[in-house]
Amino acid sequence: MRQTLIIDQEFKKYLIPLKLDEFAQLEENIIVDGCREPLVLWGETLIDGHNRLEICLHNAVSFETVSKEFENRESVIEWIEKNQLGRRNLTPDQFKLLLGRRYNRLKSQGFKGNQYTESGKDQNDPDQNQSTSEKLANEHGVSAPTVKRAGAFAESIDANATPELINKVESGVVSVSAAASISELPEEEQTELIAKGEKEILQAAKEIRARKTESRRTERIENIAEIAKGNSELNTGTTYPVIYADPPWCYEYCSTDNRQIENHYPTMDLDEICAMPVGELATQDSILFLWTTSPKLTESIKVLDSWGFEYRTCAVWDKQKIGMGYYFRQQHEILLIATKGKIPVPPPSARHSSVISIDRGLHSEKPERFYEIIESMYPELPKIELFCRSPRAGWSVWGNQS
Repeated sequence: MRQTLIIDQEFKKYLIPLKLDEFAQLEENIIVDGCREPLVLWGETLIDGHNRLEICLHNAVSFETVSKEFENRESVIEWIEKNQLGRRNLTPDQFKLLLGRRYNRLKSQGFKGNQYTESGKDQNDPDQNQSTSEKLANEHGVSAPTVKRAGAFAESIDANATPELINKVESGVVSVSAAASISELPEEEQTELIAKGEKEILQAAKEIRARKTESRRTERIENIAEIAKGNSELNTGTTYPVIYADPPWCYEYCSTDNRQIENHYPTMDLDEICAMPVGELATQDSILFLWTTSPKLTESIKVLDSWGFEYRTCAVWDKQKIGMGYYFRQQHEILLIATKGKIPVPPPSARHSSVISIDRGLHSEKPERFYEIIESMYPELPKIELFCRSPRAGWSVWGNQS
C-alpha cells in the first residue's frame, strides 16, 4: 500500500530510537519476511512504525496501515507513551526516561487519577483520587517513589542535556542517572565528556553525585547544629543531636556477691531507664549510641522505642579478655546505633570497622576510641553523654559519676 503519510515531529519526539544493531536486524527481517505489522495512523499522521516506514520505503517493500481514532493530540501522545513503555526491547534506563517524561507531562497538565482512561468510567472509583505517581506506579508495576525519581531524572536531562547526551540516553548507551548528573555541567564540558566515551561519563557522574551528597550533608549538619546551639547542661528544654549512653543495667543473676554490679555503681531497672526523658533531649534529627550487652539486647530495643529512636545498626567492642557467662563467656559489648528524624549518615571517610578490639580497663569503663569515632562522624554537632563517668572536653554530660 502506497500513500502519503504525515510525520509529526512533536509525536516523533516521544519515540525511543532503535540502536544501530536493532535497526539492522529489523531491516533484515522486513526484507526477508516483509512488513508483517501494519503502521498505525491517526488520520494521515503516522503515530507508530516510523522505523518500518523508513525501511520499507528504502527497500521498496509494501506495507499496510491501520487507523486509530482519538479525541485530540493529547490523547495521541498518551497512546504513544503507553505504547513505547510497553516495548519489550527497552533497557531499564530507557524505561526510566520514558516513565519520567510521561510523569512530568501529566503533572504539568494537572493530571489526576483516571483522567485519560476510557469514557464512562465510574466517578466513584477510588483510583480517581490517586496522585499522578501512584496512578503510573500501579499502571507500570513500580513504586510511586520510583516514578518520582524517574521524573526528576527526565526533567534534568530534558532541560539541561545537550542533544548529543539526550541521544546517548535514548539509545541506551548512557544511564539515566549518569546523564542527569552530567546534564548539570556546561554544554562544552558535556560535549567533551561525550567525546571521551562512556567510561569517562560514568566517572564524572560519580564524582558529581559524591559532591552533591557531601554538599547536602554539610547543609543538613549545619542546620541541625544551628538548632542545637546553646546547649550546655541536661534539661528537658535543651536538645542534642548526638547522644551517647551507657545505662547502668540491672542484672538479675550473679553467682557471687563480690561480682554484683551494685558493688560498683547503683543500677537501674528497665522501667526506670525507659522513663528517662531522653526523647525530649534529642533534636528532631538526632542519633543515639547506646551501650548494651548480649543478655540485655531485648530490653535495649525497648529502651530505643521508649526514647523515640529507630534501630539502624551496631558495632562490637572486643574486650580481648574473657569474662563471665552462662552459655558463652562474654568477651564483647555491643554499641547500638539508632536514629530519630533524618540526621545524615557519616561521610565515607568516617565509617569505621564494626569490630573494635581494645583491651578492657576499669569496670564498665568504655575505651576513649569510641568517643573519637563518634567525633569523627559528627565533628560539627553538639554531643551529650548520659551516665557519664569522666567528662570529655566539648561534650555535655549527665550521670551520677560525672
